[in-house]
Order: sequence, then structure tokens, then C-alpha cells
Amino acid sequence: MAVYRFQGEIGEDHRLTVPGDIPAGPAKVVVIPQAPDEGGWSRMQELIREMADSPHHTRTKEEIDAYLRAERESWD
Repeated sequence: MAVYRFQGEIGEDHRLTVPGDIPAGPAKVVVIPQAPDEGGWSRMQELIREMADSPHHTRTKEEIDAYLRAERESWD
């Protein structure tokens, strides 16, 4: 048994065009709907912009160290 993987589009008439190199005959068909391609890269760029705009990235190493030191001292 061979497995063929291809991407296609289901039209408004719910028909699917199958590549010609797939032999005719009985077959099992699995449909995995895909969201419109927003592109992983564009989502990554959006995340980077959000992180750059968020205030928690404005602290210096010294400020973070002082915060951690104060937290540790409060445990006693």
C-alpha cells in the first residue's frame, strides 16, 4: 500500500482535485482543514514587537538582581 500526500483545496462545490499520479481506485481520504496561512514568521514578528513594547524588558541587570535579592531577604 502506498501513501500519497498532497495539498489541495476543496472548492465551494466540495470537490477535491487529486493529482494525476495517484492511481484510480478505492481510497481512504483524510481531510485536515488548514487555517489561512498567516505565516509563522509574521506571528513571530508580532510576538517580538509585543515583547519589545512590554515594560518588563526595560529593567537592567542590576535592577533585576536587586529585586531578586529583596525577594530572598523577605523569605527570612
